[in-house]
Amino acid sequence: MYYVYELIDPRVNLPFYVGKGKGNRAYFHLSEQSRAKSDNFKKFDKIKKIRKEGYEPEVKIVEYFENENDAYYYEEELIKKYGKRDIDEGGILTNICESARPPKLNGRTYQEIYGDKWEEQIQKRLKTKKERGNYGGVRTHTEESKKRISEKVSGKNNPSYGVPCSEERKLKISKRAKERFAAGFKSPSAKTWKLISPENKEYYIIGGLKEFCKSQNISYATMSAAIKYNRKGPRKNGWSVEEKI
Repeated sequence: MYYVYELIDPRVNLPFYVGKGKGNRAYFHLSEQSRAKSDNFKKFDKIKKIRKEGYEPEVKIVEYFENENDAYYYEEELIKKYGKRDIDEGGILTNICESARPPKLNGRTYQEIYGDKWEEQIQKRLKTKKERGNYGGVRTHTEESKKRISEKVSGKNNPSYGVPCSEERKLKISKRAKERFAAGFKSPSAKTWKLISPENKEYYIIGGLKEFCKSQNISYATMSAAIKYNRKGPRKNGWSVEEKI
């Protein structure tokens, strides 16, 4: 029995990798320990980034197949649907190939082709990639590209569209978030505020402005109004606040 699976980024509930396998193949990616030994560096880095933010990638078995070729075809359909990041316009997947059966490998893994020397072959591939300028280096999305990505995964195109979130999943998400923030995690999108006390002491706060105001016995309403209406200088309480870019 074969199956097609997706690795899901729980932060956005979208797939970042599509694959075909059997047995425990879908979970193999989550146990990789070395970037140098990974056969897909984008996927490895994505998993590492997700875990760094306190989450764990999820494995979703999309469909089962008796025939291996049927599984391959369905895998290719999903890869085309979502697109490959940095390769297809608006792509969100870390997959390198559209087909899991590239001619040079004929559907086989490095281990199957090179035997005990498979790690050595990956190192050679890394060296060649570096010598050739990282095959284009790091690419950033244009505004148009970002818009296309948004359109591709929004509304009915989102695999989670219309699927209710179970209470168990809500509790898991809530628990993870509380643990991360309790450990001092700051969201990359959190704003930084500069506050100056009546004693002219400066404080830099990353997010959590409301909590800071509470700890200093300051009116949060007063400070948030100063931010909203861009009011410069000290308020009646002697504090001033401004956003730092």
